[in-house]
Amino acid sequence: VNVHGIVPFVMGLIVFLVLVNSFIVGHFVTAPLRKLVDAFESEDAAKLTVRLPVSSADEIGRLALHFNKFIENLEQESIKRRAAEQALQESEEKVSGEGILVTKWMAAEQALHESEEKFKMLFKSSPGALVLASLEDGYIYEVNETSCRLFGYSKEEAVGKTILELGVWVDL
Repeated sequence: VNVHGIVPFVMGLIVFLVLVNSFIVGHFVTAPLRKLVDAFESEDAAKLTVRLPVSSADEIGRLALHFNKFIENLEQESIKRRAAEQALQESEEKVSGEGILVTKWMAAEQALHESEEKFKMLFKSSPGALVLASLEDGYIYEVNETSCRLFGYSKEEAVGKTILELGVWVDL
């Protein structure tokens, strides 16, 4: 048996398998995750118009599906909230003398409160890790339970810090 010929062959085979594995991971895992991150960072996400293509039923596909459902629910609640805020503003503008249009004001305030409660429920119950943070400085205002489990910080440890202080922002 020629050992000198087998060693380079085995080494070459290992290098080939590592390259194939890297390609597979990059194509089927990293690329879809990068699309998800890009969707979160896009201007369309802030406008609630971004949707991700759901091209598979695996974890990445399910994550994209949940992202789309979450954005749709958030968009509906945002519409309701804007309507409630508009109604509240209109009722405040109609204040004249001593009389206040109490009924409209209270209804608008109640609608705004309900919208805020629904938003909180959607945020907290989302299966995806959500962090409400400032774009300018990364200051964390709120986190959901999924993000606490994912990043290993309690809500009390995360809120009030910046993303950089916690070291959870990884440059992909």
